[in-house]
Amino acid sequence: MDEYYTRLKDNLCIPSVRRSLVISGENIGEEALLDGGTIIDSTLSFEKRDDNIEEQMSLPPTLVMFGAGHIARALYSIAGILGLKSAVFDDRAGYCSGERFPEARRYVMPFPDIDLGKYRFDNPYYIIFTHGHKADGICLRKVLAKGAAYIGMIGSRKKIAAVWNTLEEEGFERSLLDKVHSPIGLEIGAATAEEIAVAIMAEIVSTYRGDRNSVEADHAVLDALSSSKGGAVLCRIISKTGSGPGRKGAEMLVSFQACIGSIGGGALEEEVKRKALHMLQAKGKPVIADFDLSDEGSLGMACGGKASVLLKYLSSTPVME
Repeated sequence: MDEYYTRLKDNLCIPSVRRSLVISGENIGEEALLDGGTIIDSTLSFEKRDDNIEEQMSLPPTLVMFGAGHIARALYSIAGILGLKSAVFDDRAGYCSGERFPEARRYVMPFPDIDLGKYRFDNPYYIIFTHGHKADGICLRKVLAKGAAYIGMIGSRKKIAAVWNTLEEEGFERSLLDKVHSPIGLEIGAATAEEIAVAIMAEIVSTYRGDRNSVEADHAVLDALSSSKGGAVLCRIISKTGSGPGRKGAEMLVSFQACIGSIGGGALEEEVKRKALHMLQAKGKPVIADFDLSDEGSLGMACGGKASVLLKYLSSTPVME
């Protein structure tokens, strides 16, 4: 496998990175990552062509929570259902524990001691709800200095107004404070910790799904691509119309042993898997397969629209269990 795929995840952490994908000629499936007009990394046979597809790239958000109380626990559970990673900071070891947050990155320390520069989180979304709100202001100052696509802080409008006034007096620009989601979450009349977590997650989803032109990479596929053993076919939706399954940029890695990721399920995914296994057996050249997603198409789907899927054989990819 080209070493490009082992470096891909690191490069996707650059907020402005775009992917240029070759969709015609002899080098279909070759790609490069661009920062502005500069190629920062590419597969071996990438070429600039006028008809290349260019896509704004992003990573799924990582929920970075300051506070490990009941709302954090509920939000962590919802994040798990959505396949999102989490990290939790709290000064109470009994709350910020493996029992309560088994799959999250956990940090037990006083909030003033947190140095966000020491930690790397893929596309961090910061959520602030410390115990008794005593350290909310401390954490907010830290994340404002760091910057992020999403910063949310719990609290009443009266409390928030007071905090904003204090921060403005300290030199924080009002335009920066206005970007903070506070009161946090969509207004759904939430009362319980679980309902508040639903409201927060709905706001988070609306934020990171809001840019329809952004293509989201899949953590599991990226992790698999950075390994080095076996063989697989990378399947990617490169264009789509209608209401059919999968989004543009959705990826699936297919080997004889397993399948990682999804391009939306249903008849489309099953047919792409079939084609991928055939390509894997033959070690075939990359192809772009076009699908009719209407009930008149060969897949017998009723959702309508069309989809184009790139299938690319990779000679060295992980053993997927």
